[in-house]
Amino acid sequence: MTAQACRDAGLLMLLVIVMNAAGGCASYRPPDVVFAAARLGERTPDATRLDLEFEVANPNDESVELLELHYTVSVSGQAAYRGRHAAQMVLAARRRQMLSVPAVIPADVEGSVAASDAWGIAGELHYTTPGALADILLDTGVRRPKTGFRYRGTVAEWTSTATPAGVREETASHAP
Repeated sequence: MTAQACRDAGLLMLLVIVMNAAGGCASYRPPDVVFAAARLGERTPDATRLDLEFEVANPNDESVELLELHYTVSVSGQAAYRGRHAAQMVLAARRRQMLSVPAVIPADVEGSVAASDAWGIAGELHYTTPGALADILLDTGVRRPKTGFRYRGTVAEWTSTATPAGVREETASHAP
C-alpha cells in the first residue's frame, strides 16, 4: 500500500469515527418536498414562463437551512428546461413553506404539445443539517445533504393564473 493510500484510508477511518460520534446527523430527517402546482405565467413569442410551486416541510425538531433546488422539467419525455434556484431560507422546526420556482418552456416545445401530453419535474433540494460538524462537512465538500423529488402529470394541469414567485409560510400539521 502506498503512503498516499495509507493517508487516505486513515482520513476515511477518522471521518467514519467522527460521523459515528456525531450521532445527531444520522437521526436528522431530510425535508419533505412535494410538488403542488404549475401555473402558466408570462408569454412571449419565444417562450412561456411556468411557475412551479412546492410545499417544503421540515419534520425535525430543529431548523433546517434550504440552500438550492436543482431541477429538470420534461415535456413529452424530452428535457425542456433545467434550472437552479437559490432557496436561501431557514425552515423552522415542524413548519411548512410554499416555494415557487420558475421554468421557461420554449415556444416550439409548448406550441407542439396537447393537453393530454405528459410532463414532469424531477430534482434535488440541497440543505444543511444543524451543528458545527455539519457545517464543516458541508464547507469541505465531504457531506452535501440533499433530498430528491419527482412529479409526473399531464399538460392539462398547467393553470393559466400565475402567482408571483416567493414563499408563503404555514404551520406544519403533521407529527413524525
